[in-house]
Amino acid sequence: MVAHNFNGEGTYSSVYEFYSCVLPSLFDAPTRVTSTSSTLEIEWAPPEETGGCTITGYAVFIDDGTGSNNFEEANSANDLSIRNQPGLNRATITTFDAADVGQEFVVYLTTYTEAGDSTDSEHATIVLGDVPSVPLVAPYKDATSSDGSRLLIRYDALTSSEHRGLEVQSYSLEIDDG
Repeated sequence: MVAHNFNGEGTYSSVYEFYSCVLPSLFDAPTRVTSTSSTLEIEWAPPEETGGCTITGYAVFIDDGTGSNNFEEANSANDLSIRNQPGLNRATITTFDAADVGQEFVVYLTTYTEAGDSTDSEHATIVLGDVPSVPLVAPYKDATSSDGSRLLIRYDALTSSEHRGLEVQSYSLEIDDG
């Protein structure tokens, strides 16, 4: 930019660079990929519309599991494994302890653009849990079977503590016929 008056043109100002864009579009909530008793892996798709500026990275936020919507940035503020990683679509949250198993956590992401703008994703509620314990089985032959073609398998359903935070949806049985 330069100013002009009756005597002529003044000195040019320094160059100022700016971005002409709008906020990125709202995007879908992250989804659970897997979890253990102390970690939660999530993945997401970026916003469909960037608003005209390049996305420079993300931040993952998670509540404290009490339903109070008290959110903090996951892992640590400005986590370099997530921040400044524009192509990232998966992250592992490691801020849990054993008492958190079975609790519901609300998770969302924020995008950041080269203009410094940000947009939040939808929120997801995810239960922290691990794979269930090993069921105990006690096989024996059905005494009423006369042809030897039936086998009765008994097992005790897992207790809620053996679910490891997630309800058991089904049991499956594999048999080796020898």
